[in-house]
Amino acid sequence: MRRKLCFEIGQLGNMDEVSLTFDVPLNKTVDVKGVKTIMIKTSGNEKTRYTVVLACCADGTKLPPLLNFKRKMLPKDVIPNGIYIHVHSKGWMDGWRRNEAVVRESVVQASRWSSCNRFKKRLATKLKMHLAVIPGGLTSQLQPLDISVNKPFKRFMHEEWAKWIEAPTHHVTPAGRMRWPSIFNVCEWVKNSWQ
Repeated sequence: MRRKLCFEIGQLGNMDEVSLTFDVPLNKTVDVKGVKTIMIKTSGNEKTRYTVVLACCADGTKLPPLLNFKRKMLPKDVIPNGIYIHVHSKGWMDGWRRNEAVVRESVVQASRWSSCNRFKKRLATKLKMHLAVIPGGLTSQLQPLDISVNKPFKRFMHEEWAKWIEAPTHHVTPAGRMRWPSIFNVCEWVKNSWQ
């Protein structure tokens, strides 16, 4: 397809979704042998999920991340430059509305979206994109984000969260519990981790 349509290398893109939580503690701890309970400092939102869509081009250009939150309305938080937000009442990635700037004219991999005819049609007509589906079993050769980027990205996200959780001051609820990270906090972590 690249040869047939004369795409430049910078017009070839790759994207992948990374599922994250508002709290990003490590899944390993160290304590005295035999201890039944280990206390981990969190805001209590290690199960509240959101999705980050990362995309890059074959020439190494990184595109701005897209964050998808399970909610009905866009947040009132100020969103940092270079980050795009999508919301859906069920947390689905069913369309990007105003976030279409995340992608540009290119050939993209969109494995699980490839069966969605509405998505394919929108890519082709509105965004002038061509979809290249990665067949099963070829992820290791054709999905660089999944193979080499997502793991370090998640590690950087943990480091950003750890700085936040260890900060000396946090807002608390009237009951005295630590408030969870704001959408602004999460956007900043994603931006810093992607850079």
